[in-house]
Amino acid sequence: MAGAAALGLGIVVTDYLEQDNVFCVSCHATSAKRLHQDKFDTSFPVGGQNTTLAAAHHGAGDKLFKCVDCHNGSTITDKLRIKAQAAGDTVAYFLGNFEEPELLRFSLGNRLCLECHTTGGRNPDKETGFHYARHHNNLPFICYECHSVHRQAKSETRFLKQDMVQPLCDECHAEL
Repeated sequence: MAGAAALGLGIVVTDYLEQDNVFCVSCHATSAKRLHQDKFDTSFPVGGQNTTLAAAHHGAGDKLFKCVDCHNGSTITDKLRIKAQAAGDTVAYFLGNFEEPELLRFSLGNRLCLECHTTGGRNPDKETGFHYARHHNNLPFICYECHSVHRQAKSETRFLKQDMVQPLCDECHAEL
């Protein structure tokens, strides 16, 4: 019973603390790699320009996006898995055994992006675009495989990075 109460209290406390991006980065940014501090720094417009997709989302509409808005998953299963992973990371951190992950260790899939982008990338102003082509409808790619979230890219290209996109296109369109 005490274990369940501690787990519940832990979830409530971390849910509260994770509403502050600075809290999230406070542990991740202390590693030698500074990976998350660099990602955090690119999550804001630079000189009034969105240089990353994260920065473009940071002040989108009336909502101030937080790290956990994307990194917390979209389903209960996602959230529980991420909480368990974070608990393990926290223990490792306090034991001095934490290694900063280079990539997401758990895919958030398209389901996270589709919560807000309900058209799946279809823009009525670009009906000849990638997302309108019928043969692209069921491709096994995740949105952020093409749309770079934290790496710098141009907003005009919807934050596409050619070095990521071109190999994916070449899988089916080698002749082009």
